[in-house]
Amino acid sequence: VGEITSQGLERAQGTATSGGTGQITISKTFTMTSGANPSFTINKAGLFDSSSGGTLVAVALINNPPTLQEGDSITINWQINIT
Repeated sequence: VGEITSQGLERAQGTATSGGTGQITISKTFTMTSGANPSFTINKAGLFDSSSGGTLVAVALINNPPTLQEGDSITINWQINIT
């Protein structure tokens, strides 16, 4: 299964916060809306440098992937450490 591009689960800009010297956290909460698909299982999360196209900067497999239905939310947090 490819990238989810609808129902509130499509790419979106996260909020970046500083965690101290050399550390940044990027966070985004996604809430599934109604649409053609009654549910989506979230197996991976990707961090891109663009809202479309662009470069996949990081990808993570999700342990115990949740299946979201309309109204369900998931928060993705990326912690980046620069040394």
